[in-house]
Amino acid sequence: MENFNRVKIGVFFMLLSQLAYSKSPCYDLATTAFFNSSLWPAGSTPESLKDARDEMTDGETLCKRLVQSIKTKKTTSDEMRVRSEDFLKKAKDNFEHDGDMDKYELSKYHYELIVGSAKIADEYP
Repeated sequence: MENFNRVKIGVFFMLLSQLAYSKSPCYDLATTAFFNSSLWPAGSTPESLKDARDEMTDGETLCKRLVQSIKTKKTTSDEMRVRSEDFLKKAKDNFEHDGDMDKYELSKYHYELIVGSAKIADEYP
């Protein structure tokens, strides 16, 4: 129980320090989408916390790349939204076929990142 409390305190300080340093729209999107998803580990261990941090960092990087691709006119935000809808439908079909809930939840998280990235690109010209 004492180790669990230490982990909780560690998570608190980790998140607090991240908030102090990074406030980009993509950072906000990645962390908010992650915490609103069911990807947050139920049992907090140092490994699961590192995985969670890595997933949020990867989400921020994905967002930045998607925003950049819209800004450089490699795609449009409307095209990205349409493709993300198709992506989510396919993920749902795959879930109904194979029952892999973790894979489906990750797909929903990525969908939120894609749609949010398109919104960020539209809001910050």
